[in-house]
Amino acid sequence: MGKTLPVEEILTIDIKPSWKKGTKITFPKKGNEQPNVITTDLVFIIDEKPHSTFTRDGNDLIVAQKISLTEALT
Repeated sequence: MGKTLPVEEILTIDIKPSWKKGTKITFPKKGNEQPNVITTDLVFIIDEKPHSTFTRDGNDLIVAQKISLTEALT
């Protein structure tokens, strides 16, 4: 009585291209459960992983690349 058992559940997050760093995804009442305690929400916060080629500037991705004048004109 009053004992909880671990339950495994898979939650899927479909990341949208327009989501920015800091976007929160909430799964209501999926947090830890304890006897006589209200179940909490499970919240994920989107973060960005650095990329070796691209950097972000707002909604734009920036890449710096050296090209010759001939390549730039043709």
